[in-house]
Amino acid sequence: MNQSIETLSPRVLLAADLNSDGLLNILGTPGNDLITVTGEQEQLNVNVNGENSQFNANQVQIIRIRSFRGDDMIQLINVNLPSRIMAAGGKDSIIGGDGPDRIFGGEGDDSIMGGAGRDSIRGEDGDDSIHGDGGSDFLHGGKGLDLIFGGAGHDAMFGTAGADTLYGGPGDDRLLGGGGNDLLVGGIGRDQLLGGGGNDRLRIRPDDLDVSGDGGANTVKNQPLAELA
Repeated sequence: MNQSIETLSPRVLLAADLNSDGLLNILGTPGNDLITVTGEQEQLNVNVNGENSQFNANQVQIIRIRSFRGDDMIQLINVNLPSRIMAAGGKDSIIGGDGPDRIFGGEGDDSIMGGAGRDSIRGEDGDDSIHGDGGSDFLHGGKGLDLIFGGAGHDAMFGTAGADTLYGGPGDDRLLGGGGNDLLVGGIGRDQLLGGGGNDRLRIRPDDLDVSGDGGANTVKNQPLAELA
């Protein structure tokens, strides 16, 4: 009996792929990645570790980026589309675009900046530095000793069990320290500050709406406007 064996070529996973629903899916590698998405007129240029791909921006509804373990750099430049960025372990640096971004830092000490849109950022595990930048943002530090800047806009900012530092910036912000010995600074605007458990320091202005240490030996200091600008 004659038999034939067909050898199949190994499947090649594309670094960037656009499906029929308008989802632009971008994958990193297990190593250290450099992922850049750049908007140029009606085109999106995607570069993953030197591998370039181009897509018609009018066909893209949302950008999804997933990186794996490694110290990754992910950035969106001149992009106003919604994005979902999911990092994993490693010390990652993430810069969102001008659209509404949802960013997850994963494990590791990450640096995350949201961009101009209305963003949702979760630092997750590690000692993270989170900047909301423009827009009214949701910022959650997660586990670790986190540094959170709201930036311009009406932001909601949350620490957790660690000793976190939260700066509201311009806008009517809500700051919740959570457990740990936290520093909360309201900034310009009518802010709400809640220290949570721990010995917290709250720096406020006279027009802040609601201020509470909520347990612990807390210090509330009225700061001049110039110091909180």
